[in-house]
Amino acid sequence: MVPSGVGVSMSWRLVAAIAVGGSTGALMRAGILDLFASWWSVALLAVNVSGSFALGLAVTMLIERPTVRAGFGTGFCGGFTSMSTFAVDVASRLHDGDVLAALILVVATVVGATTGALAGLRLGIRR
Repeated sequence: MVPSGVGVSMSWRLVAAIAVGGSTGALMRAGILDLFASWWSVALLAVNVSGSFALGLAVTMLIERPTVRAGFGTGFCGGFTSMSTFAVDVASRLHDGDVLAALILVVATVVGATTGALAGLRLGIRR
């Protein structure tokens, strides 16, 4: 499997697709995290797992449509999911001395996002 957007020339259509997808994904993530502010870490986990699933599905199902694949995969899924926000959440918990919560978040995110991506890949390959 080739990561989304790799091997595709950077045409204006590709750049526009990634920009629109990325801004849409980032706005959706921000809206979800705001909507579920009292469950912020759980909402971020759900965003990262569902975004990983969607990317796994996209890289298999959109192989023949490189611009759409890059716009949705690199753009939307890249903007929707957030490694940096996750890292700050874990670091904040460690800073506050909540080591158990930080460890749970790390394990849940890595296992959940990887499982989501695998499920998306498998579902996409079967179609």
